[in-house]
This record gives sequence, C-alpha cells and structure tokens, in this order.
Amino acid sequence: MPQESIASADSLETLFQNALSLQNEKKIDEALALYQKILDQGLAQNSSLTHEQASAVSQNMSLIYFLKKEPALSSIYNQKAVNLNPNNSMAIEFQKQNKKQFQTTLIPRDISFFENLNGMGLQYVSIEFLFLAVAVLLFFVLKNIFGHLLERKKADILNAEAPQFSIAKSVLIFFFMSCSILLFLKINDSQQLKAILKTSTVPVQVSAGENQAVVTQAEIGAVFNVIKLSNDADLTYVQIKYPGAYSGWLKRADLELLNSTHWPVFIDKK
Repeated sequence: MPQESIASADSLETLFQNALSLQNEKKIDEALALYQKILDQGLAQNSSLTHEQASAVSQNMSLIYFLKKEPALSSIYNQKAVNLNPNNSMAIEFQKQNKKQFQTTLIPRDISFFENLNGMGLQYVSIEFLFLAVAVLLFFVLKNIFGHLLERKKADILNAEAPQFSIAKSVLIFFFMSCSILLFLKINDSQQLKAILKTSTVPVQVSAGENQAVVTQAEIGAVFNVIKLSNDADLTYVQIKYPGAYSGWLKRADLELLNSTHWPVFIDKK
C-alpha cells in the first residue's frame, strides 16, 4: 500500500493493521511512525482508543525499539503497556525478562510504603483480582461474625460460657483488612496520572515557560506524578512531582503518559 494512503487512513483499526503489516515486513521505522500516530490520535478527548488498544500499540513499539537496540525507549513503552493494561501478559513477561536491560538513574528520595510493596510484587497484582479477593473474604468474614453472634446468643439462653473468637476467624479478618488496604492503595495509585520522561536529559524548571530557573536535571526513564497543565494555548508545559523528591515543570513533548490514553482536561485557571 502506498505510504500516502497509509498516512491518510482515519480508522485506528486500519492504522494498527497497517503498522502491524509493516512491522512483520521488518519496515520498523515506518511501523513506529504509524504506531505513534495511533497514540497521538488517542490524545484527543473524543478519541475511541481504549487502554487495551493503547497497551497493545505501546507493547509493539517496545518490541521494535528493542530490535533497534534502544533499551531506554523499549523499557519506557513496555512500562506504558503494563500501566495501561495490567493484564497484558506479553508486556509483563517482557518486563520481567528485560528489566536489567535499562536502569533509570537513582536519586536520593523517600521511598513510600506503596513503592516498597510494588517492589515486592504488588505491581503484578491487578485491581480486579484484589476486588474479587476482598469480596470473597468479606462474605466469609460476615458469615463468621454472624455465626459467632448466634453462638453467643445461644450461650446466653443456655446460661453457658460465651464462646471465644477463634484464631482462624481473627486471621480471616486480618487477611480481609490487608487486602482491603492493598485495594485502596492500588485504586488511589491508578487514579494518579503518571508520565515518564522519554528524552535523555532535560531541565526541570520552577515554573512554566522558556528560560526559567532550573530545579534539577531529569534523566530519561524517570516517572512523575502529573499535577496540572500550563494554561497556555498549547498546554506546552506540565507540572510534575518526582515522588519523595522534587517538583517542577517540564515540556509535555518530553513526556509519555503511562496510565492514560490522553492528557486530562484539568488546567490551571488561576
């Protein structure tokens, strides 16, 4: 198919199939351009691009960058694939097998309790699984509590010794509370918009705009929480926070969204 007709295709599905064909034909640069076009179209607020579709696109981009021997970009787009769809088994397996291919620059910072849990494997546990576990545990907790209350009532009627709450029931409640806390942390974290730096080294500025004072230099692969967008016409700058360390402003073009298909509508209106 001529390049012009490919570039003019409006359907995301058509773009994806064309990109996949180019990838299979080893025309990887052309395939990357189309995959990026899909992600760019997804940034529109009225886009129909789903998280699952964007995850598949990002995973294919990750594989191409891996073949191009660009481990940083391969890691970035694979991380995006996992964040967009935690059930993307191919992306998860790729992440496990190639996690040593690219390591982000470490900076001194406070590591949160949630980050420690993620490091111990929580990042691979889906919200859906935790929700199911909490629902099942809640059923058995309520069943045991109701049964215990009936036993106490029966003991009162018979003037017998009140039954004690068993260790097994206490352990069940402990697991229910633990899973509930983990579910809350996962949901809260998923609602925080995150972006990853895809440019080698960029200055983090104290405010939006050109030639502003610099807070620090950020390295490729750094993951930030997105606080808000600048109120300029093109939303050029993004206010970010590096958890446990610094905050500032970066150009939006240097960032790749991790857990969303488009930038939010919240804008600084001050």
